[in-house]
Amino acid sequence: AIDFMHSIGSASGKFLQMDGMNFRSRSQLMELLSAVHAHGVEVINLTFYGTEKYHDCFAARRGDFAFMLDILEQALSVGIRVTVSLPLTGENAAQAEKLLERLKGYPLERTFAFVPHSEGRGITLENIRFSQKDYDALGDLTRAIFNRERFRSEGEWVREKSFPIWEKRSLGLTLTPENIEEFEKMGYENAILYLEKLDDEYFQIMPSLDELARRYGDEQEDRFYSARDLYLKYQRRFIVENNLKLYDINDERQCFVRRY
Repeated sequence: AIDFMHSIGSASGKFLQMDGMNFRSRSQLMELLSAVHAHGVEVINLTFYGTEKYHDCFAARRGDFAFMLDILEQALSVGIRVTVSLPLTGENAAQAEKLLERLKGYPLERTFAFVPHSEGRGITLENIRFSQKDYDALGDLTRAIFNRERFRSEGEWVREKSFPIWEKRSLGLTLTPENIEEFEKMGYENAILYLEKLDDEYFQIMPSLDELARRYGDEQEDRFYSARDLYLKYQRRFIVENNLKLYDINDERQCFVRRY
């Protein structure tokens, strides 16, 4: 798969997300990481959900935290650069500083903290969404790697009315055993037109983020969102209130479009 990504010029040939890997011994890890590095992988990312006990609980498998550290160490030893990401919630925010202290000894390419998005299984984290109270309690190490421009409380977004303007779009053609023959018959240009039509039809009905914020925005809400997640929150409410039956252009399990 890595070789194929290189053959089409995809950045995925140089980068691997390595969360949720099958457990391996250190020698097996060395063999795997040496192999992917030989095939062109330059950077990997690892996601830590908190300190060891909490991370293992969240990942639903004992020993995952220690295994992630093994991956980190072995990757560095074979010359692969490592980035670390830390999703912040109301449950784990208080652990962030301790986690970062533990990781300080590693020569990491980059470390960043973020608020989990509300797509896919991320929507199940809504009841522990990161809030202003959690932000106020963060230590200096965590604040330094948290993008306050991208992640703001809903109240901040609504009061400041500084929503981004999305002028471009990325088309996602999700192939399945059920649709691949249809798309092969359709051809490249018609597949693009099909995806653009799905996107156009959705946003002909859906008001802009600015309009929905005027309708639904809560200036007192202190939970944090990216602008995209806030828009998704309002879109879902608009669809339910108006009893709409729309193709979900945001669902990456099927063909989708991302505006940016």
